[in-house]
Amino acid sequence: MSGLTIQLEKLLDNAKRIKASEFTAVVNDYKDLFARYSFRLRPSVGSISLVSCSNQTPQLGFSNMTSGPVLRRRLAALKDGKELKAPDRQTPEKSLQSWLISEAMHNDGRLTSIELALKDHHTYWFAADEIALNATNENDSAEKGERVVADLLLVRTNGLDESELVNVELKSERTTRTHSQIKAFWRFIEPKQYALWREFAEVMLEKKLRWKELGKTKGLVIWPGLSRSSKSSDSTARLMAGYKTDGIDTICYFGPPYGFEAERCA
Repeated sequence: MSGLTIQLEKLLDNAKRIKASEFTAVVNDYKDLFARYSFRLRPSVGSISLVSCSNQTPQLGFSNMTSGPVLRRRLAALKDGKELKAPDRQTPEKSLQSWLISEAMHNDGRLTSIELALKDHHTYWFAADEIALNATNENDSAEKGERVVADLLLVRTNGLDESELVNVELKSERTTRTHSQIKAFWRFIEPKQYALWREFAEVMLEKKLRWKELGKTKGLVIWPGLSRSSKSSDSTARLMAGYKTDGIDTICYFGPPYGFEAERCA
């Protein structure tokens, strides 16, 4: 069994755990705190984390929630007066990430802001965030020691109810290195692991999906927009068109308060 397969199996196992009664019972008992901090449980390869998506404490929280009782003790401490403190400095990427996840949490998992920006007749669903993977000797296309992180993992569904994965990179600066990060993550979604990736997405969305048989993974970069009085250069527009042909869309964000629009393509 390859090292990547082992990592994905661990990720899938933790996804299943947060949906099981061991954790859902605790979540139900502390609905007030989950609402107050916009908390969610995040599975990763190595652990489960309790993460805030509120404007005041974006992406802050607690790692190593190894069991329901551990989660209960942490929440009990917060309820008894121990505050989750706001960050000392601005964290624009984390704020944007939390805003998008919060939108999905309040919209049955759907990211309408992305749909309205792209206007590509697809529905976008939030599945997970901060998916970190490490390359091993068995990876077909990644270099050993390479580490990749997807800021967001989405599922997009077309009008025929066919779905495919989308990995998203969020950046507070305009650099095409971000588009290269999208492609780097693709090297970790290999055909022989498709079943694990798809099961993971279905567990997180809590729905059975019909997957595109030949559809490859798509990518999405969300970076700052230029001022309203400026336009991207023709060379940038041509570059964006090339990335779009490769399967990577680019969205500009403005704010907060946040607004989104597709980056101009040639």
